[in-house]
Amino acid sequence: MGFEERTPLMIAAMFGSTKVLKYIIQSGKADVNRPCGSDKVTALHCATAGGSTASLEVVKLLLDASADANCVNANGNKPIDLIAPALKSPCSSRRKNMEMLLKGDMSVMESDQIANQEGDQQKFPSPQLSKDGSEKKEYPIDISLPDINNGIYGTDEFRMYTFKVKPCSRAYSHDWTECPFVHPGENARRRDPRKYPYSCVPCPEFRKGSCQKGDVCEYAHGVFESWLHPAQYRTRLCKDETGCTRKVCFFAHRREELRPVYASTGSAMPSPRSMSVSAARYGRLEPISSWFITYVSAYHINTTHVSIGNLFISQEWSIVAEQS
Repeated sequence: MGFEERTPLMIAAMFGSTKVLKYIIQSGKADVNRPCGSDKVTALHCATAGGSTASLEVVKLLLDASADANCVNANGNKPIDLIAPALKSPCSSRRKNMEMLLKGDMSVMESDQIANQEGDQQKFPSPQLSKDGSEKKEYPIDISLPDINNGIYGTDEFRMYTFKVKPCSRAYSHDWTECPFVHPGENARRRDPRKYPYSCVPCPEFRKGSCQKGDVCEYAHGVFESWLHPAQYRTRLCKDETGCTRKVCFFAHRREELRPVYASTGSAMPSPRSMSVSAARYGRLEPISSWFITYVSAYHINTTHVSIGNLFISQEWSIVAEQS
């Protein structure tokens, strides 16, 4: 479940570092067809999936070094099957040229034509803009990044205690919104709730701009600390339920995903007193299994923008507890 293994040749191919790529190939010490990681990808897979502006030149360099265009990864995909979405437009000449190169038509482009085309691409960039009008940085597709919504990364345990808590070990620039780990200066950074005894209640001072108490503050700093807190995470139904498209959602999408709420605290965390009393009397603590929780919209709009993907909190919810 950890990071996928990648060689320096693969990293250079993915990010279009042609100088590094040429140096590694010319050293004669790298196997261009070596598969790595549980997904068994090669440098050619990385080059086509990366979608860098130098991807055509990278593909040609690898093919010239005897890279196998017909090798398949663990999922049965050839490099041509992984061409980056940015190149998949029907009118994309780069996509067509890359497909022809991978199919063995080496006469389609000479090295100088590739260089000229890449130069034109860099002269006339078309940057995307974020919602606030500023230029949004684009990253090549990184197939080594884990899926933040599947496997261990999508579990309640990981979301509550590790997501944006543990520092990222990647030593290269990548899309933070696609990475489950925290990066220097990231707004989504969280304190480990097992190490710092803060609550899910938002800190009023932090909401004003800064909190003098820092990490020792007893309140949540930001929406991620508040909504991913074990006391609150997935204790309410998402208004979009299974139709939710958020990169990271704080709510349950099905009733079976709801975490139990304790009557003693009104949250998913029992009170220390209840825990000690129950442990003494019964040996274990039970959630309010004799109650069913119905979540109804309170229709209080409280839109809060956060810094990961298109995640918004746009609805408050009321909890109505009825004895079954």
